Order: sequence, then C-alpha cells, then structure tokens
Amino acid sequence: MMRSILLCVCVVLLSVVCSWRVQVYGGSLDELLIHSNRDARIAQASAETQALQRDWRRSIYNGVDRVDRLGVRAEQPTQIRLAFVPQGMAVTFTTINPLTTPPLVRYGLTQSKLNHQAVGGEPETYGTSYYYTVLLPHLQAHTQYYYQVDGDDTVRQFTTAMKTGDDSPFSVMVVGDMGLVHSKNTINQMKKAIPSTDFVLHIGDLSYADDFFLRPNDTYEGSWDMWLDEMEPITSTLPYMSLPGNHEVTCTEVTPFLCPPNQQNFTAYRKRFRMPSKESGGVENLWYSYDYGSVHFVQIDTESDYPNSPMGAGTFYNAGPFGDQLSWLEADLAMASRRRAQGAVPWIVVSGHRPWYTSGAKCAQTQAAFEQLFLKYGVDIYFSGHVHWYERMWPLAAGGQVTQQDYDNPVGVVYIVNGAGGNVEGHTTGSGSGYTAFVDNTDFGYGKLSVQNSTAIRWQFFRATDGQQVDDITITKTH
Repeated sequence: MMRSILLCVCVVLLSVVCSWRVQVYGGSLDELLIHSNRDARIAQASAETQALQRDWRRSIYNGVDRVDRLGVRAEQPTQIRLAFVPQGMAVTFTTINPLTTPPLVRYGLTQSKLNHQAVGGEPETYGTSYYYTVLLPHLQAHTQYYYQVDGDDTVRQFTTAMKTGDDSPFSVMVVGDMGLVHSKNTINQMKKAIPSTDFVLHIGDLSYADDFFLRPNDTYEGSWDMWLDEMEPITSTLPYMSLPGNHEVTCTEVTPFLCPPNQQNFTAYRKRFRMPSKESGGVENLWYSYDYGSVHFVQIDTESDYPNSPMGAGTFYNAGPFGDQLSWLEADLAMASRRRAQGAVPWIVVSGHRPWYTSGAKCAQTQAAFEQLFLKYGVDIYFSGHVHWYERMWPLAAGGQVTQQDYDNPVGVVYIVNGAGGNVEGHTTGSGSGYTAFVDNTDFGYGKLSVQNSTAIRWQFFRATDGQQVDDITITKTH
C-alpha cells in the first residue's frame, strides 16, 4: 500500500517538478532534467526500504542495523566531534541509550596526565539516539590537548584555536556536498591531510541522508549515522565547523510532507551538532561566527530565514523561521569591519551553501539578500557548494562585474564554489561563464585555505583520487 501511495505521489510531483525546481535550484533545463530523473527513481525504491522508513527511528545502512554493524554498547560514546567555542572546545558525542551518569570528558596537556575534567548537561535527542556536548573552558590558545570521553577507551587529541589577531599561518580544509557514495577518496585524502590542517569547514550537504532512497535498504537515520561513523577519525581530531545545506532540511527533499515531524526543519542537523551559535549571537548551528588568528569566519544559512528564501517558511519545505538572520549578519559584519579598521582581524571569510555566481545553478534570492552586505563590509572570500563541481571566479563587484583578472589587492569579493566532496547525485554538467577563472567538473576533492599572514592567503583544490593539486592561487591584500 505504501509503495502505491509513494508512486502516485511521485507522478503528481513530476507533473509540477519544473515549477518548484526552478524556485529551489534556479538552474538550467539540463539540471532540472537531472533532478527530475532523480525524483522519478524514488518510485523504484524497494518495499524493504519503504518498510524500514516507516519505523523512522531505526538506524539501517545497507540493510544492517548500526548496533549489529559496530557492536557498540548502548551507552558507549561514538561519533565524537569537535567544534570551537571562545577560549575552549565543544566535545559532542552520540550514545544509543541515555547515559545513567552525567557526560564527562577528562583532558590535559599530556597523554598520561588528564588532570582536568568537565561535565556536560542533558542530551539533545529527537526520538532516536542521544547527543551529548561537554564544553572544555578556559583553554590556552593554539595549544595541543589530550582528552578522553568517559566510556571511550581512546585518548585523543586536538589543538585549540589561535588567539584573535594572531598573524601566524594556519590551514583549513574546505569541503562541501559530500555524502556517502562517491566520497571515499575525499575522506581518505582528508585523513591524510590532518597533520597539516588546523580545522575543517564543511559548507553544507553533509551526509546526504535525505537521499537514502537512492541507496537500497537504507534509512535516513542510518545514513546520518554511517556518515558520522565514517568521519569520526577527522571530526574527533580537528574541529569540524559546519553549516546547513538543502540536504539538511528534511528526511527527503522529494517528498518532505511524508517525513515525520522529528525529521523536518533541520532537526537532525540542529540536534547532532554544536557550533558556537550561542556565543556569537547566532541560532542553532544555522548561522554563527568565530575568530581564528587573522580571520573572522562567518557561516550563514542560505536555505531559510531571509526574504524569499528557497526552503524557508511558506515554501514547499516550510523550514524555520528561526530568527532575523540578516540583522544578525549585518551587525556581525559591521563589527568585523570596525575591527579590521583597527588592525585587529584583517580578513573576513563568509561561507554559505548556495552560490549566486556560478556557471551552474544560481540562487537569485540569496544574491538579493546577501550580496550588498558583502560588498558594504568588504567580505574577502565567499565559499559555497550546492553546484556539484569546483569553480573559482575572478574578483567580482555587484552584478557579477569582473574587476580584474588576478588576485593582487582584489576589488570586490572572491567567490569559490566547492561542491565536489563526492555526493550520490554526481557531478554537475556544463562549463564556465564569463566571470569564471577556473572550473573542474570531473573531479571530486577538497580545498585548502592556507592563511599565510595578514596580507596573503593561498587557496588550493586537491583531487580525491590521488591527492594531486588541481588549482592554486594566492590572494594578496592590504586592508
């Protein structure tokens, strides 16, 4: 019965898919056809997959329950993940059952002497697993610490953030649109790069759990859990700073109205992560900011909470509202601009999932909401994903006007699209536009932002199959 209902729903959806895909993707006819074909494939999902999703709490991947796959204890900490908080670190982990004692993390400056401890509070949950966060406060800047989550046998390590204004060099891995299917090489290359990296920036579309129906015998929860299990060697060592994409909104992008309430409205993403939103005046891992050395980093939500947002309140997806994102952003950028003028933090780097300058699917609503703020306050770089390739633009003024064909004291914003982490939907097709400096639509991979000092940033893109460099530029700027 469920299969018949789902098939009928898909037929109805496909009859109107072009109209709402234009709103959501803003892309070309080829892209609309690609997504239409993907939508049609939901009707081929097996009866077993549909049965599994009816019990939406189950964590199934490739037909195997997560408990059976890992053999974990009900209260064993897993999926350990780190995030910066001011002068500290947030340690988040997952358990299958709630803990019977408060969550505890021991830490110290040597592996053999974990002489400090911190205790967390009640878990986040939405009816599935339990997600605990312990905040480690008052840590020394840019210092290596060792830590152990109570109940976990492994002593791990992390390095804290540089002090605000520190002009020393550092490196950030930047990745977007990852998922589980074509991402193995990307994940392996990222693991190899851990020793030379200070933290990771993931610019939306993390697990692609909402595409579970494209993978036989999976569930939404199982896909989230499998991705977090795969990523733990990275997320438990490097702070993993994330932001939401369209694939974080609901349990399936194709038929969101079939998702239970606990799998709508960014719920899995909001509950499973702990970004420094509270500390920066932001909201629930959706938008926030933080300083690292000579850079002020800002993460925004391009899916909801601004006028005509593609997945916000009143749309097909009805996500949010969570707050006044644009007022928060303007206040944050104004503060960053003032500090830059005082010589404190010269670089401003913003990241959001959707691009508006790209040869792929542009988002006009996002441009209307954010572009003038970026130009007004002198944003240096905007990272985005969503388009499933790698593309670097020349410096651009309002309306996509190319200001110069180099990166020496660029006028305008440098836009970089990095949606090539390795998602199940494959690469975007097409070629570059007039403002495109470089495009790669055949390789999966990740980027590396190497901040050299207050006047120079190096940017590289690496191919996932062999780790070879594909693109390399240096941006120099006297602020």
